[in-house]
Amino acid sequence: MTATVITTDFKEGGECQQLAVAAGFTTGKAAYLPITSLDLSAKQQVSFWIKQTAGTIGAASATYVALCSDAVGATPVHTMNIPALGALNQWTQISFDNAANLNAAIQSVAFYVVTDNGAQTFLLDNITASKAASSADSIKLSSLISKNSGDEVWYGLQSINGTRLMLDRITNTIPANSPQRGYSGTTETVTTYKRETTKNSVGGNTQEAGTAGSPITYSGGWNRTDMSTQTGETWYDATNGLGTNISIDTAYVAIDKINAVRGASGIGVNATQVTIGSALSCNCTTGIAVSSANMSATTLAAVGCDSGIIGSGASANITTVTNASGCLNDGIGISGMNAIIGGELQDLPGVRGRRPGQRRFGAAGAGHQPERPAAGRARARQHGDRARWRLREVGPQLEQPDEPLVVKVGQPGAQRDARRVVGHC
Repeated sequence: MTATVITTDFKEGGECQQLAVAAGFTTGKAAYLPITSLDLSAKQQVSFWIKQTAGTIGAASATYVALCSDAVGATPVHTMNIPALGALNQWTQISFDNAANLNAAIQSVAFYVVTDNGAQTFLLDNITASKAASSADSIKLSSLISKNSGDEVWYGLQSINGTRLMLDRITNTIPANSPQRGYSGTTETVTTYKRETTKNSVGGNTQEAGTAGSPITYSGGWNRTDMSTQTGETWYDATNGLGTNISIDTAYVAIDKINAVRGASGIGVNATQVTIGSALSCNCTTGIAVSSANMSATTLAAVGCDSGIIGSGASANITTVTNASGCLNDGIGISGMNAIIGGELQDLPGVRGRRPGQRRFGAAGAGHQPERPAAGRARARQHGDRARWRLREVGPQLEQPDEPLVVKVGQPGAQRDARRVVGHC
């Protein structure tokens, strides 16, 4: 086993930890990092980035990261199993919820191999602890943040360092040498909101076609108690930049208030006679891709993608694009198709089901969660400084939970506002 700090690939601070497991290692503790004793008793969650760069991709729980109460990584008190990673060379965001307070004396972080898969190499970065999922001011790497006002949209996080949150582009963005786009709105000190997502690394596609008189509608944002009121929106999170979060492959289908983050293609429209009420994609290689005929949409947005809203070989009628900023290539790219974009182009620098009815998505664990404030006020600005890699405790002013939720970031310090503001994610 060889542990090395590398500076060529990372998510935070200019470096990350590379762990090369030798072919003859078999199983057990592969590496550990002693740290100054860290009291995490006010925290309940841990999130971090992992990438496998070589070797056989193991099944879920073939490896895990442990927080240990001793200095040599021999006494794990919290273990965070690594899921089956989708592919080599792809950063994946991992979140762990202990559902109880973490240990008050963490003295080392360790990496364990449970299943012998021969030689493997992993990168680890930005291990971060945050408060309970129920806390309004609990922010982790899977959280999305926004000003949540007017036409402001939601942004995925690249890293957390104390009270500093760095905005991501696609998951494999390297801060040092990948083109950065960051935030393009007004620089100001304002209340910041956060929300959580529903993890869906395998993506999903429509299976049934409707008819002209009886379309099938998929709608998100329903309240979690009885699915009777559409109070928010639903976010599907691929976590690793792979696959299509939502693929519309059948005709006469409508979707509304269903959004995508951290996929290869956020929302793909591949069938005729598709109607979209509102849809947003962020931090995807392609945000929203239209490649078939007769798509109509009321409100679209795509931010922090390689390409935002892309159309080819199709016809589309889009009422409003509220935002297509922070994209590496095209914010909006139209090629070989008839497209009408009416209404406004704003901020553009670059499930229950019945046949004619709806499939509604809601509830925690089903893609849905209330908007709440995180803690403290954040100054919206573009990507800036870097920091070093190490286990970090999220600073007292910005933290957050998991499984859908939008919260308002209240005043710093003791006067945090934990009011539920909107509805479910």
